[in-house]
Amino acid sequence: MLRTLAMSTTAFGVVLGLGALGAAAGALLAPALARRIGPGPMMLAALAITPVTQFPLLLASPGLGWQIVIGAALFVQLACAGAAGTTQRSIRQIITNSRMQARMQAVGTWLTAGARPLVGSAFS
Repeated sequence: MLRTLAMSTTAFGVVLGLGALGAAAGALLAPALARRIGPGPMMLAALAITPVTQFPLLLASPGLGWQIVIGAALFVQLACAGAAGTTQRSIRQIITNSRMQARMQAVGTWLTAGARPLVGSAFS
């Protein structure tokens, strides 16, 4: 974004800050959304919306307008990720026996973090 879209480092920082605010908003709104529409539909909706937020990056050109659109898209993307992730972990804690929760968390972390080098090497 810095080179191709000629985005300043300040604008890039603001865009990333908007993403962080989106993640926090999604995590904070997750319990209310899950109660209102159900955890399954909420997570599916969040996972369906997330890819759509990538379109602005495909269409963007230099300029303040696109920087705002990209910032808003990142806000929505990370709000969806925060809401889905928070709900998924809450469900996992509810269905897992309390004495097995540490193991469940360790296995989840191992699977996601362990796959990162494999996924990263596929795109190199």
